[in-house]
Amino acid sequence: MNNQTFYKYQLYNKETDETKLFFKYQEVKDYCGIARSTMYKIFNGQTPSKWSNYIFSKVRLPRHNIVEITY
Repeated sequence: MNNQTFYKYQLYNKETDETKLFFKYQEVKDYCGIARSTMYKIFNGQTPSKWSNYIFSKVRLPRHNIVEITY
């Protein structure tokens, strides 16, 4: 059974040239203070000027690299 978890959100800060990956929305909110509704508006194509320094993306990247052991 593969119980692999995935990152759900990617945040790129244009000012610091830094990319962060987050598993939960609460982690994104703690990092930059964006409201959930505003973040989903950005995902739907709107670009609020307050958040123009960031690029928000939905991603599905594995959190842990799982290697199966064969004997």
